[in-house]
Amino acid sequence: MRDELSAWTKKHIELVQTGRVGPRDAGEKIKLAQRNLARAQGNLVAADNDEALAKAENAIVNAADAVLAHAGYRLRGKTGSHQARFEFPGLPREFREVRARLDRIRSLRTTVTYDAVDVVDASEAKDVVQLAERLVALARKKLAP
Repeated sequence: MRDELSAWTKKHIELVQTGRVGPRDAGEKIKLAQRNLARAQGNLVAADNDEALAKAENAIVNAADAVLAHAGYRLRGKTGSHQARFEFPGLPREFREVRARLDRIRSLRTTVTYDAVDVVDASEAKDVVQLAERLVALARKKLAP
């Protein structure tokens, strides 16, 4: 793991910050993940599929950022941070296993945020919210003492 972490840090040196985060930041980020997950679930019930996907994606990113913060890392909001975030070797393996899916979700979130409406169908929105539920739960477990 140490070698993986060193390689990750070197690969993303322009994005990785250390020393500015810790357990408190991780706790705040996991709370934000839970809030965005609750919003996604509410949007799903209201049949606002685009917004359900967008909030679920936010929750997934918040959960990953909580794990990074718990390990003492923060990413600068620059090009490449999405890739760096989900390549972090300290994430639960399930995050890496769904990497291609996360890239598609991010692309759809960008589309529904900036370009179009009624893009996401109910089935996909439900799947993404369920994925967010699993990933947020895994991040919470990783943060537990």
